[in-house]
Amino acid sequence: MNRVSTRARWGLGSLPLLLFYVAFFLLPQLYFLRLSLYRTDTVGQQLGAPGFQTIAKVLSSDFYRDAIVSTIALCVLTMLFTLVLAYPIAYSCVRSRTWGRFIFICVVASMFSSAVARVLGWRVLLAIDGPVNRLLQLIGLVNQPVQLTGNFYGVLIGTVHAMLPIAAIGLMPVCEAVSREQLEAATGLGSSSWRTFRTVFLPQTWTGLVSIGLLVFAVTAGAFTTPALLGGGRVAILAILIYTAASQSLDYSVAAALSLVLFALVGGAVLLGLVVGRSRSGPKVGST
Repeated sequence: MNRVSTRARWGLGSLPLLLFYVAFFLLPQLYFLRLSLYRTDTVGQQLGAPGFQTIAKVLSSDFYRDAIVSTIALCVLTMLFTLVLAYPIAYSCVRSRTWGRFIFICVVASMFSSAVARVLGWRVLLAIDGPVNRLLQLIGLVNQPVQLTGNFYGVLIGTVHAMLPIAAIGLMPVCEAVSREQLEAATGLGSSSWRTFRTVFLPQTWTGLVSIGLLVFAVTAGAFTTPALLGGGRVAILAILIYTAASQSLDYSVAAALSLVLFALVGGAVLLGLVVGRSRSGPKVGST
């Protein structure tokens, strides 16, 4: 009886959260599905009988398919680069008391600036005559300035910078939970730093790493400010196309169809990540 009553209390406690998701997540998605089934005129009035013509148009158009591919590429690359950079930052914050505090303050402080201010800063840094181009020429990587804004590379740099603090802070408790005794035992038994990381540290942080990666992927998929300002209207990703269709073209059926595609993209990535996170927990601790 006690166990049943405890489960009942937990169920009642989670009911408000369930209602919140139904009201602000499930119902809007159903509305987008309904809206995508109708063609609309320039003032948003529905035309004709419902059908899947708009969704078929989005999936069969080369332009929209390229936008889907660009969105996937941006999300995947942002996730990978962000995790590669955030992992050592989180590790340093947890393992080093002196430098860790300084790094943590820098990471947190970067989140207090607005997204627009950060993007405008990157526009200055990545300009043709900006510091980044000058540095690349100084060290001999390029002979002449390269275009780093108004293209995919600039958007990638900006999104990685925006996601880095989120990933680093999310990975800190993951790294903190790793057993210090196991690390010291591996080192005491003659294990190299790389082998200790691969067989002890990584397996214990793998699940958290996958979770933070999924978070970065999902947030990047819906990013608008950074791609819009650094892309200069030349980088077509789903978030920008949804905004354009809804606010400029007033083609709400296309906007709804693109929203469903974006939802399916993120949902599929999350499901894939959950499967990977559960089926592969990394090498077993102490394995060779």
